[in-house]
Amino acid sequence: MFEGIEDQIIGDFGLIGGGAAGLELDRADFALGTPLHTLVVAQSEDHSDGMLVVLEELTSNQPVMADGHPKVHADITFFEIEGGGAVFSTGSIAFAGSLPINGYDNNIARLMGNVMDRFLDHAPFEGFDASRPPSRPIA
Repeated sequence: MFEGIEDQIIGDFGLIGGGAAGLELDRADFALGTPLHTLVVAQSEDHSDGMLVVLEELTSNQPVMADGHPKVHADITFFEIEGGGAVFSTGSIAFAGSLPINGYDNNIARLMGNVMDRFLDHAPFEGFDASRPPSRPIA
């Protein structure tokens, strides 16, 4: 997935809010149904105070804002499914706005190209193990 990407920070550019994570942020959360064997391969950070958790999680009239709240971030996730398939999620609708920067010569376009190349390969994903522990604790 990260072949050819040496940057420690990816997606810190884009047409939608200046980065690959903005507008709407989706994160992995086991309490909300994320499969336990999901790998979190990247996570956004340092969002402006105006960012909220997704609307589905607003349970009061006091929205959770990004002022350091651990739930306000986007996760890029991957997991395999029974039968040889897999799921890749970018975690933010703004991700697409990072693809064309620098004529598609950037780490987000490379990541997406690597993922698409693998998904276009007819070889099944063979690492499915629903009992595998999570890649890290997810709030």
